[in-house]
Amino acid sequence: MATISVANFEAITDKIAGAYVAWKNGVGTASPASGTAAYKLGEVRSTILGLDDVDQEIALLSPADSTYKSAMAPTSAITPFKSLILGIRSHVSNISTYCSTNGIRVAPEFRDITNSIISGAVLTAYVFTDTVDPIGLWTAENGTATYTSVANVDTANYSWKAKLQIVVTNTIGTSTIAATLTCLSGEAGTTTVEEVVNIPASSAIGATVAVGDTTDMYLGVSAITASGMTNGDAFKVIAVRERPLT
Repeated sequence: MATISVANFEAITDKIAGAYVAWKNGVGTASPASGTAAYKLGEVRSTILGLDDVDQEIALLSPADSTYKSAMAPTSAITPFKSLILGIRSHVSNISTYCSTNGIRVAPEFRDITNSIISGAVLTAYVFTDTVDPIGLWTAENGTATYTSVANVDTANYSWKAKLQIVVTNTIGTSTIAATLTCLSGEAGTTTVEEVVNIPASSAIGATVAVGDTTDMYLGVSAITASGMTNGDAFKVIAVRERPLT
């Protein structure tokens, strides 16, 4: 039996994460209605039915069915998820090793429910961060720019690697801002990388600009220098969630 593909692994684990959040938020009722944990676990089952490998379907369909039925008649917070989590673990052998081998990370909510069932199954290094808003704040007033670092990615709970983004918080003036961000790299944040980001003139509140390319990920930002600023310009830096809840 072939190992489950990265795309299918991410789809299944992300849907489990969404179901777990629905459960925690009190919509884990014994109902298949849209938005409930049972409904989302039904989507997990549908994803498994769509796998290309028949052996994978056979290996995972039984625990998926059991999980769905448990969600319809729950006895505890983890019961609806236990069978499926154990099925996934047995299929990939070791979740953290699978993530390491394939260079991927799982949702923090999937980590939470998995580690409540199998202690230590998902190591922090293989968990992507939730949104961190803000990482830092930048403003220009009276010809002077000020940057305030607010937070870094919480490495006690997540991998340090996060995709950063600039979000305009006050409409940018008539000049494009060329901002140089001193980004922190590594779990300890002792390595720095400079990223230059151009924020277009007249950018409206809420406009976003990526920091670096799709592979550039950082722990935080310690400083920002800029040219082309206009009084009143303002933006924040945030860490964006790698994949949304489904």
